[in-house]
Amino acid sequence: MTFPDLLSTFKSIGKGYVFVGDTSTAGGLHPLGLTEGEIKVAFAQEFNDLKFPEYTGPAVHDRKLTGENVTVTIPLILGDPDLFERLSPVQKSSGGYSTQQKVETTSLVIFPENEMSPSTGISYAPA
Repeated sequence: MTFPDLLSTFKSIGKGYVFVGDTSTAGGLHPLGLTEGEIKVAFAQEFNDLKFPEYTGPAVHDRKLTGENVTVTIPLILGDPDLFERLSPVQKSSGGYSTQQKVETTSLVIFPENEMSPSTGISYAPA
């Protein structure tokens, strides 16, 4: 059995529905709005390389991955302004602060259109 990698999975989604909110509570996800076009996902991996250029030149002796930094571009045509502040790291729709603020976490969930049932909402259809 082989499992697809994350990038090929996102490419196979096609049209999707985007929800934002809390995945740990029932009814915690809310639709972000109507989309027009393809939802694009980009990964920006950053590596931390251990080198010793004085003796071994550009050779990499050890490498660690410091994060994916996933960027999702969602082409919204109708969005609920009340939900936009949920996407803000501080969950406020203001223009900023003069002091540092604690980051509030939220979830952004993309469901493929073929996994949505017109009558009941989310369904599961094994591939």
